[in-house]
Amino acid sequence: VVRMHIPITTFGHLTRVDSELLADALRTAVATWERPTLHFTGGTALEFPGDRAVWARLGGDLDRLQVIGQGVPKVVQRLGIFVDRRQFRPWLSLGTITEETTAAYLEELVAALDRFAGTTWTHEHVSLMSGQPGGGPREPYEELERMPLAAP
Repeated sequence: VVRMHIPITTFGHLTRVDSELLADALRTAVATWERPTLHFTGGTALEFPGDRAVWARLGGDLDRLQVIGQGVPKVVQRLGIFVDRRQFRPWLSLGTITEETTAAYLEELVAALDRFAGTTWTHEHVSLMSGQPGGGPREPYEELERMPLAAP
């Protein structure tokens, strides 16, 4: 759980000034949002046009998670930076379907995920990440700042 991140949205290339304004605005908002208690529950794949991923679904305090997932784009839009508000899903990408992935294997994988129920954890922060071109599949992002969510 410590090394996983649930993507909320992307900002594209920002100027240093816009990055600092964005971080300040997010820091203020994030401090007011409650920490959700989450767990993995089930899975899915190929859920929308162009999707080539296998996903683990999240369960738990999804209302609190949605506040975060919808709140980040709202904060950013107030700064005049536009993002796709529909991008956030309470899922974690586990892998990409390739040309070698068979239908039988994919069905078996999703069925196994559907039977899975993970351990509960409390999500305590929102991270501002920077993409690392050529960073590789294991570490494609660098955490620039960890912004704590409101304590219970």
